[in-house]
Parts: sequence; C-alpha cells; structure tokens
Amino acid sequence: MIEDIPPIVPSVVEYKIERMYCRHCKRTFEPDVPNALPGSRLSLRTMLIVSYLKIGMRMSIENVSTTMKEMFGITISEGEIQDILYQLSDALGKEYLNLLDDIRRAQSRHMDTTTFRENGVNRALWVFITKGEAIFHTAISNNHEVALEILGEHSGTDIHDRYSAFDTLASKTGNTQQYEIV
Repeated sequence: MIEDIPPIVPSVVEYKIERMYCRHCKRTFEPDVPNALPGSRLSLRTMLIVSYLKIGMRMSIENVSTTMKEMFGITISEGEIQDILYQLSDALGKEYLNLLDDIRRAQSRHMDTTTFRENGVNRALWVFITKGEAIFHTAISNNHEVALEILGEHSGTDIHDRYSAFDTLASKTGNTQQYEIV
C-alpha cells in the first residue's frame, strides 16, 4: 500500500548569476534571486520548512537534517540548518519588531507561558496574542522579567490565567488585568 504513494520530489531551479564589477566605486553587483535570501543555496520555502521542523516541531538539528533527506531528498548539513535559522532571524527581524510594537499598542493582549525541556535543559515558551498578531518567544525563565523585557512599556488590558508572573508584571506596569476562566 505505501509503495503506491508517490514520493515528494523537490523542483530544482538553477540560476546563473552574472556579476558585474564597477571600476569607479569598486563594488560587485548582482541581481536578486526570486524567492531566496541572499547567499542561500535553498529557496525561502525550504528554509521556512527547516525552521518549522526545528522550532515549531522542536526537532533536533540532526533530526531536521534526516527528515529533509528522507522526505524531500534534500541534503542539508547540521551546520547549514543553524545558518538557515540565523539567516531567517536576520531577514525577519524587522517584521518581528513591527509585530511587537503592534502588540504593545493594542487595547488588549492575551499572554501565556509554558515550560518544556530541550536537550535536558528547561525552557519556557511565551506567547503574546492580539486580534491580528502573535509572537512566540523562548527563554530560559518564565518569570515576570521575561514578559517585561518583551513588552516593555505597554498599555491596555493584559489577559492571562492568573499565573503569578503575570500578577507581578501587572504590579510593575499598572495595566488593567482580565483573568481567563480555565
């Protein structure tokens, strides 16, 4: 039965990039490659899949490498996976700051945190959600200082589940609190 399922086959696109050198300004120029970040050998879509497997599915870098090879036939080294995560972080950093500003200015925001273990180390996953934005943040701690660092000066109503870190945050910010019924 499984043998009848066709494999997922990536489409390979090769770009021949002509670089031009300017003798006056002593710089090299090259055109942008569509749907790829500068200096990357993989498409943006592939990079986002790698990011989802590593961060969203909490897979180890080794397992991401194996999964990409087994599912898509794409060989990605463990070092390249880490580089992909850094590239995406740099490329999306400005958008993250825009979302964070929107969350800080919102009339209300939902907040939550949960702990998990990664490679034997305790971590905390924080989420801040408004009607149109959501930010996830991982940290070593789940105390109020993390939320205060992320939200900084913010106003509006903070909606949460009465976790003590949020109560401490409320005393520091003076924001209105609304408790979720759990």
